[in-house]
Parts: sequence; structure tokens; C-alpha cells
Amino acid sequence: LERCPAHSVITNAATPEDALALASKLRALVSDTPIFACAVPRKVDLVQEASALGYLTKPVSPDALASAIAGLGQPVRQALIVDDDPDALLLFARMLHRCDSTIVVATSSSGEEALEKIRGSHLDLVLLDVRLPGMNGWQVLERIKQESGTTPAVILLSAQDAPYQAPQSSAL
Repeated sequence: LERCPAHSVITNAATPEDALALASKLRALVSDTPIFACAVPRKVDLVQEASALGYLTKPVSPDALASAIAGLGQPVRQALIVDDDPDALLLFARMLHRCDSTIVVATSSSGEEALEKIRGSHLDLVLLDVRLPGMNGWQVLERIKQESGTTPAVILLSAQDAPYQAPQSSAL
């Protein structure tokens, strides 16, 4: 900053406390430059806080899906795909069968329908799109946590950066 003056400084830290400390240090160096410090949580923290085991950003490659499933550390025999796009449902079903042709795949085009299928089932995996009409994926995930004694492994799917779409509520 001494060699190359800036109009402003924007920085990120791991915690709000770290952001304040960093802003104070920078303020001492450049007292006449606006300092913007923030603490944006890591994607993985948001996903884990919501009780999902992972997220995949669309378009998802077959290898990325296979890697995510392998990372579960348990066999997948029954899976539910939740997406409002019929083509995405077909594509993910094909990709799951490419991973293991014996996986029994069910599909759902809405959060409400997904919850009905999850109740009383013995699913090993739910591939859950974040952007759904009505109840979104984050809300579905919260309801799964509330209603299920045994929660299936959930991997969030999104065409956007899914973790940063999480609702800002006390529920998550």
C-alpha cells in the first residue's frame, strides 16, 4: 500500500474478530484509505452447518458425482434426485447408474414431493437442487433434519454457487 496507493482496501478474514483486527492493522498503515473488512464463511462451513454432506455446482460431471458419492464412505443402494428440471432428473439418474447400475433411483420435481418420498423410506442419498419452486432446497434440508430420525446423505446441487444462497435465518 505504501508503494501503490489504493482508493480503498477490501479484505476477508476467517471470523468477524479477525476482520476487525485486520482492519485495525491496515488502518494504522493507511489512515486516509477506506478499509472494508468482512468475514465470509467458507462454502464448506455453510454446507456442513446445514447438515449436507457436500455440494456440486452444475453442470456436474459424471466424475465429480462419482467422487462425491465415493466420499460418502458408504454404499448407495437407494437414491432420490430432487430437481424441477426434467432433463436434470434424467441426466442425474443416468450418472448415478453409471456410478453403480444397481442403485434404485427415485425422482421428485418439488420439495414437498421429495419430503413425501423421504418419509418412511430408507434412502442412502438425496441429490437436492437448491433452487426449487415453492420450498427451496435449503428449506427441504431443514425439514429433513426436523422430521427424520435417520437423515440420508444429502448433496446439494446448484447452477449457482449454492452455499451462498442459504437463507439468512436462525433455522440454518
